[in-house]
Amino acid sequence: HIQITQMCQAMARLGHSVTLYIPQDPRNPSSPQQILEYYGMDTPFDIRLLEVPEGFQAAMRFQWRAFREIRRSGGAALCYARDRDVLAVTLAAAAGIPACLEVHNLPVSARERWQTWAFHRMKAAGMVCITAALREAYVRRLGFSESGMLVASGGVDLRPFTPPLPKAEARRAAGFPQEEPLVVYTGGLYAGRGLECLVEAMRGRNASLVAGGGTPDQVEALAAQTRATGLRAPILRPAVPHARIPEILFSADVLAMPYTWRTLQASGRNSAAFMSPMKLFEYLAAGRPIVASDL
Repeated sequence: HIQITQMCQAMARLGHSVTLYIPQDPRNPSSPQQILEYYGMDTPFDIRLLEVPEGFQAAMRFQWRAFREIRRSGGAALCYARDRDVLAVTLAAAAGIPACLEVHNLPVSARERWQTWAFHRMKAAGMVCITAALREAYVRRLGFSESGMLVASGGVDLRPFTPPLPKAEARRAAGFPQEEPLVVYTGGLYAGRGLECLVEAMRGRNASLVAGGGTPDQVEALAAQTRATGLRAPILRPAVPHARIPEILFSADVLAMPYTWRTLQASGRNSAAFMSPMKLFEYLAAGRPIVASDL
């Protein structure tokens, strides 16, 4: 979600009028202002929360609803969607609205592959692939044309990291011990993010693991894993507002990216061959040593 909000903010900073359509989560209701504050957005843009009842084809019904809202508002100079939201941009392109689909993986089904192929062939359509490897897979494995397919990797907004925080100041802000060596991981704590590899790699090390970015249940599962492995008491936290990420990264002695060849997205798809994680660029912005898998 941080990538989506930062994309919207970047467009708004360029002077564009930006509207982000997202489904309202009845289990976790939030206002547009709360969403902007949680993700640390300092350049506001319009957020429309759309109520879509859960159940059969909820994602498809949300995309229909978003497209109708775009039409009612008088259209748009560009309709931009990401990953599996193919229907919204297809409807826009069919209506003559320039549309772009940002893809992070290959289609997961024959239907999704056909929908993406049909969208790609439309006159008003374009695609963004997050890595050259992903574009090559679309071209060589699925027969897509390179025409209209742009490669744009992940990136980082440097403003929250400027000026850099000294380690001691960052640790005071984050509430971390001053003298203890810290290995820091930020991001998803669900299965398939390589955390079992990281826990094993830290066995017997004179350092503590700092990890955060999951639900309380995921934090407890990781805590149980570290106890079973005999690690020093880790510092584990659920997800925090993104505005606090810089102080956590500046606190580190080492930043860890323990991805494996089975690195799963939240949807369950393996992204190891194609990913361009924001984590890497934020780690680089923090200026700390990085230990990463050789993907």
